[in-house]
Amino acid sequence: MTKEMIHERLWSSSEEINEGSIRVYINNLKKIFGKDSILNIRGIGYRFEK
Repeated sequence: MTKEMIHERLWSSSEEINEGSIRVYINNLKKIFGKDSILNIRGIGYRFEK
């Protein structure tokens, strides 16, 4: 999932992308699903793996 896709789903189009907020959400998801379940694809976004 690209950062743009995350932004479109979590924030309205009038709001600026806040990279720090996206990282916080991802880190919270990693706590729930396990740190190895969400991979950072550098420069693109994130990938969820089972």
